[in-house]
Amino acid sequence: MDRKFDKKRIIKIIVSVAVFAVIAWLMMSGRLEGFDLAVQKFFFSFRRDWLTTILVPFSYSGNWPLPAVICAVLLIVPKTRLSFGLPMSVTCLSCVGIYQALKYSFKRPRPNVSLHLLIQDGYSFPSGHSLTSLVAWTMLILLFAYYYRTGGASLPIYKKHPQPAQAYIRDNGKRRLVSGLLIAYIVLMGLSRIYVGVHWPSDVFGSWVLGIAVIEIMQAIWL
Repeated sequence: MDRKFDKKRIIKIIVSVAVFAVIAWLMMSGRLEGFDLAVQKFFFSFRRDWLTTILVPFSYSGNWPLPAVICAVLLIVPKTRLSFGLPMSVTCLSCVGIYQALKYSFKRPRPNVSLHLLIQDGYSFPSGHSLTSLVAWTMLILLFAYYYRTGGASLPIYKKHPQPAQAYIRDNGKRRLVSGLLIAYIVLMGLSRIYVGVHWPSDVFGSWVLGIAVIEIMQAIWL
């Protein structure tokens, strides 16, 4: 067995997918309605004009243009093409493929449009913004950590054609700060999708659970 897919990682992936499947089953059977409505009501109780002014554009930042532009820039710049651009692009595209396939499989309607604070169409489960944010930015955090730990060494996937030392955040304090900001972004993105009324809470929680499996797979492939 490939050491990257060791027993511990396989267990994490299986548990993550299994928990997601349970959430999906509970959602489809209507058993999560009470939970969703209660949590949704809790989030709506915090709605204020000033907070909405912040969270609506923030939630929009999870739309495809931002990660697409970031990946495009990383791919265009020669020094980041293989070190960041390719792994980030593959990760983002994988997330899109996964959540689109699941959305059209479950076809869960979004909360009533009267609750929406922004324009959003399509199906609700799982939350594409939450899944992509979790997996993509966690992948970036892991890449920062890998290059810091190895002094900019090539990713293992390029072992047959090693690349020159990669640019990375050399100051551990700055790396931790950037990683912390990315984690905050991930969490706030998921919560904002509930606040703006375009997702049920179980859409977000299900995405986060599934995201663990996707992260483990991406990490095994690239790191």
